[in-house]
Amino acid sequence: MQTPTASTLPAILPEGDLAQRAAQAAQDAAGAYAPATIETYGYGIRRYARWCDETGTPYGFPIDPRTLARFVDDMRGQLSPASISAYLSAINRAHADLDLPTPTGAGVVSLALKRFRREWAGSAPKARPGRGQAKPMQRDTIDKALRGMGDSLHDLRDAALIALAYDSLCRASELVAFNVADLEQDETDGSGVILIRRSKTDQDGAGHHRYVSPDTMARLTAWISAARLDPDSPLFIPMSRKGLGERLSARDVSRIYKARVGEAFSAHSTRVGGAVDQLGAGIATGQIAQSGGWKGEQMVARYTKRLAVKQSGVAILAQKQGRA
Repeated sequence: MQTPTASTLPAILPEGDLAQRAAQAAQDAAGAYAPATIETYGYGIRRYARWCDETGTPYGFPIDPRTLARFVDDMRGQLSPASISAYLSAINRAHADLDLPTPTGAGVVSLALKRFRREWAGSAPKARPGRGQAKPMQRDTIDKALRGMGDSLHDLRDAALIALAYDSLCRASELVAFNVADLEQDETDGSGVILIRRSKTDQDGAGHHRYVSPDTMARLTAWISAARLDPDSPLFIPMSRKGLGERLSARDVSRIYKARVGEAFSAHSTRVGGAVDQLGAGIATGQIAQSGGWKGEQMVARYTKRLAVKQSGVAILAQKQGRA
């Protein structure tokens, strides 16, 4: 498994003691971080390094809290509170891995965060970058996209990926982690199940299964056969003129959705769209939560809140009174 050397630790380290600590930290942490966590931490460190380059700030560890506060202030209007918090977590993690005091608990950083959040809360909704959930990718939109795909390897792969994402409500990181052997078909009705070995809400790797409909199983088996994948192969592999690659990345999933379905969609769109369609079909939120691997119903309610308004008592009354 990938170690956090290039992700959770600074991209540039001075020679000597810190470099030795970095090497030891990479060895100690091998296998401890989920790939998605490593990717998030790495992006946070790289964003801070880019800010240093842009502002002429010396890039070194440990980071002075006042320097970090300036970084937070400069990110106002560019990032959401969730993003800046993730970046600060990455910086904290890098310091901890190097046995250095973490800078984010300093008072000056806390004040910068308060300024950041107050400005965010007071800004107009349209000015908030990245505001709102992913655009739902619902079944009618998916079916239209699938009808436009043919029998080429690229088409078979992308159709299978999108269909499985919708059925399983998997996150992008889960989709790209599948191997062929994780998929099992029920010969009696053509449906299947797929094993998620590890996920955001299952860091210990207990594993759980998701349902795969017969039409999606047909697309998956067509792709596996055409690509000549063996049971130990990644289920979704990249392709180029140079041949077949190792495994798709989570960013590839978003790229495929945009190319195949539309620029408005992201890697989370199938997960939101599946939840919205289930609620629209009258499925209880508890069952939706189970099908998507949510621990509770809060996230389901968030994803489906627009549709839920149309199923409110007022909406039902308006229909019965002939006003809707």
